[in-house]
Amino acid sequence: MSINLLNGFLSLICYTVSRFIFSTVVIWSITLTAIGAPTNPEAVEVSNAVNDLYLALNERDATAFSQYLMPQGFTEFNPDWPGMRRLNLDKFKSIFESGTQINLRVAELQIQMISTENAVATGYRVGTITDTTGATVTSRLALSMIWTKRQGHWKLQHVHLSEEKEN
Repeated sequence: MSINLLNGFLSLICYTVSRFIFSTVVIWSITLTAIGAPTNPEAVEVSNAVNDLYLALNERDATAFSQYLMPQGFTEFNPDWPGMRRLNLDKFKSIFESGTQINLRVAELQIQMISTENAVATGYRVGTITDTTGATVTSRLALSMIWTKRQGHWKLQHVHLSEEKEN
């Protein structure tokens, strides 16, 4: 009798665990869809490009970073400086070589496909930048990025960063 009872108990545990796993997968799928996780292949590619760009930035990897830039670089509006600037690979190489520590990511990333070759990525650029003197700036800036697919690869065209207004 005790073996049958043990088998029944183990079957109940297996059933309960499998239902828990199934429920967890369903809930995560619904949650990711609801918060704007990309579902079409192009949007997934753009999302990956955004995340890989910031990974390369954080790792100060100029080769990986360059994969997402056009030869002329990209333009950027940033609340920390007046007007628009053009940033190219040489600018980032000098930042990487300076020893500046970068720890940035994009939170709440959403991708809007304009066409199969043009996309807008939005979210919040969050994290820290620590200069060579040890001064650290923590920021959370609203972010929009324009991406264009060129010869099968997603390239960054423009970044717009802005401070959030208080409610």
